[in-house]
Amino acid sequence: MLPSPDGVTTTKLHPAEEAPRAPNLVPPAEHAGYLLGRTIGRGGMGTVRAALRRGTFGIAQLVAVKTMTSGAIDPEAREAFIREARILARLSHPNVVRWHDAAETPDGIHIAMELLHGAPLSRLLAASPAPLPLPAAIAILLDLARGLHAAHELTAEDGTPRLIHQDISPHNAVIGYDGRTRLVDFGIARLASVDASRTDTVRGKPAYLAPEQLEGRRLDRRTDLFALGVVAFGS
Repeated sequence: MLPSPDGVTTTKLHPAEEAPRAPNLVPPAEHAGYLLGRTIGRGGMGTVRAALRRGTFGIAQLVAVKTMTSGAIDPEAREAFIREARILARLSHPNVVRWHDAAETPDGIHIAMELLHGAPLSRLLAASPAPLPLPAAIAILLDLARGLHAAHELTAEDGTPRLIHQDISPHNAVIGYDGRTRLVDFGIARLASVDASRTDTVRGKPAYLAPEQLEGRRLDRRTDLFALGVVAFGS
């Protein structure tokens, strides 16, 4: 902690925290033209790793690549993975993680997306013994609500809003070093008019589930808004 000339105490960041650095790409592994580096996260739908995409003219770009191994993919998981790729390909919003490409190769299925430099809201909340400052919490929640609204407005061919994220939680809200929060992980998102009818399968994190999810009733965008309210309460 460093005192400023006006007597206000400020925090000096460690040099490693002052700016995002390129991910460690050692030891590398090749996948469908991507040089894979460190693991960013693991989940029920696959593993996300930092990667380097090399193009023509010596152009290279850091991205995040979510992969599933072909031998470990059952038909339902494969369908869900492809559905996530289709959703991200159609979503273009500053508060939703940006999609780059998706493909199925002998190495498996992958989705390449924007590499986010920041931290999930869950990490911030875990590191803070007190609630977030109100202005910061409001800014984060507004960004998350904007991204969620864009997802909810994704329409079917007949113009009917269809998408339900189903997994709104602090883990899936990434706060960038640029101050912008982005909604991530559409792995269990569902199409409201197609497959959001009554189900015996409960998806999502228990603490953020709406009553209709727990009871296996029909879902709509209000299901996500309930979860967003729980996130707001805990922030």
